[in-house]
Amino acid sequence: MFRKIYLGLVVLVVSSFAFYSSAATKGDYIVTATVSSNGVVLGKPTLLVTSGVDASVQISGENGYSLSLNVTTSANNTVLAKSFVKTSSGEINPSLLLEIGKESVTKSGAIELHLLINKAGS
Repeated sequence: MFRKIYLGLVVLVVSSFAFYSSAATKGDYIVTATVSSNGVVLGKPTLLVTSGVDASVQISGENGYSLSLNVTTSANNTVLAKSFVKTSSGEINPSLLLEIGKESVTKSGAIELHLLINKAGS
């Protein structure tokens, strides 16, 4: 009986690894962002984003913010990142052609957005 349970656990663990590797497909990216307003960091979300699919995060409260983005695969190790950030200080809506693995910084008025985009699974 213990052998069956052990074998079942091994199958479950192997299946979990297989699911994770299939979940991160060729068009998936890990986006690490930092949202600041008036020099204060409001959040540092990390999102798994599929190319061409909208992703967003919203945090409520006094230092709340919302971040929406869409990452589209481009040529030569680059991606097109269209984002929208809203804080109590205002909003920005940058569209940037970014090199994968290199951090970008966009600042407009009191709002600052840092983006670092990497291929998922790498």
